[in-house]
Amino acid sequence: MSLDVFLFFALAFTLVSSALGVVFSKKMMYCVIFLGALFGEVFAIFIFLQAEYLAVVQLLIYAGAVTVLFLFALMLTRGDPDES
Repeated sequence: MSLDVFLFFALAFTLVSSALGVVFSKKMMYCVIFLGALFGEVFAIFIFLQAEYLAVVQLLIYAGAVTVLFLFALMLTRGDPDES
């Protein structure tokens, strides 16, 4: 197996693991962290597939804006007092 194929499958495995982390995490903060990792891994796969424009758009729009917006909303809203 060549290095390219190995790297692609390693990225795909970590991407699926992060997606499962988003779905099955109990705390919202962990979900947002997994979501940021997921967006970063999609960025890496786009770079790997030589789609640089899509990678930059993915990084700026999703990983930058959406993840920061989720974190900002999560910190400003009152959470469940039992979660602490």
